[in-house]
Amino acid sequence: MSTMLKTHSYEEILKAAAELAGMPEETLEQYPMGGYSKGMTSGAYRFVLQDLLKNIQHYDWLYSRLEDDASRLVFGNLLGYRIFPAQSFL
Repeated sequence: MSTMLKTHSYEEILKAAAELAGMPEETLEQYPMGGYSKGMTSGAYRFVLQDLLKNIQHYDWLYSRLEDDASRLVFGNLLGYRIFPAQSFL
């Protein structure tokens, strides 16, 4: 996921995720996401994806410090959910 976030633009990831979800990009951008404080754009898919793209080096740092496969799997699934909000990641 890290490589994808580093090599693809917001628009490319949004387009692919919207196609997988079977919804227009504009609808996915406003899709509610949990785990963020309330605000005008907080909690929307757009905000979450922009955060991932902006802070991928911090997510990489955290992932590299996880000591076991179970922790890396959970963390990877949480990132996966933030890229493509499917319940299967949770």
